[in-house]
Amino acid sequence: MLARQIQLVTVLLIAAPFFLVAPDAASEEIPEGITVTVIAEYKSRVSNLDKVRLVRVLMKPGAMFDNVLVQNEEYCELKKGTLTDTSHATNTTSVYTVGSRWAPPKGERHTVINTGDEIADMWVYQIIEKGEEADKM
Repeated sequence: MLARQIQLVTVLLIAAPFFLVAPDAASEEIPEGITVTVIAEYKSRVSNLDKVRLVRVLMKPGAMFDNVLVQNEEYCELKKGTLTDTSHATNTTSVYTVGSRWAPPKGERHTVINTGDEIADMWVYQIIEKGEEADKM
């Protein structure tokens, strides 16, 4: 059983997609031009984790998550398009293209913009710890 749990976490760490963040506390709405769909959600069998959630994020060209907080441990993959991510903590900018995988640090604020000319398709695995606000994306 423990081997299976370790295998699941390893798969998430190695093969997981891009991050989804919650809108700023002042605005609970998903920004215009962005569609967020929960694809799957599973209760965790790991004692300190509540659940694992797979989310798909579609962003139209020019759509932006502005100054958003990364709420959960997240692992991301860009399936289509181009995204530009600016970390407010480190003041660094990263450009992600098809096949890019990354894990934005939990607790940091980011601005993410679709800087491409097509819809960006981002998949995000969220690891939600017990006691966290699980409904926050």
